[in-house]
Amino acid sequence: MQATAFQAAPEDVRAFIQEYFDAWKGTDEQRILGYYSNDVVLHLPTGTLNGKSAVRDNFVRPFISGFPGNVHTIQNLAHARNLVAVEWSFEATHTGSFANVAATHNGFACPDARSTNTISQPESFRRDGSILISRP
Repeated sequence: MQATAFQAAPEDVRAFIQEYFDAWKGTDEQRILGYYSNDVVLHLPTGTLNGKSAVRDNFVRPFISGFPGNVHTIQNLAHARNLVAVEWSFEATHTGSFANVAATHNGFACPDARSTNTISQPESFRRDGSILISRP
């Protein structure tokens, strides 16, 4: 079934991003992965992840294992057709293994993070709740 696309209103974009950030507070990888399409392309400093299973195995699963209960807070958000720019803060405690480092139980905060995501779907968000993300 092909999803129908539409241009989202600003309040819908903010709500969508907040719901996405809220999903990361827990350890429910299926809830987090529900925000990604099967053909997602995610560019990270460590490389490019192609497809939902690569995102699960190399991004979601390690992150929620190492930092369960992490909190993302939207500071500023702007969007246009096919683009979402978010300034956000992040706080977590390192309670599980991450990147071959055993849990330290130290707190971690990133008060000024930025993310610009190009939405590959021509009309932005899909009605099924998934989003195609490619970071330049």
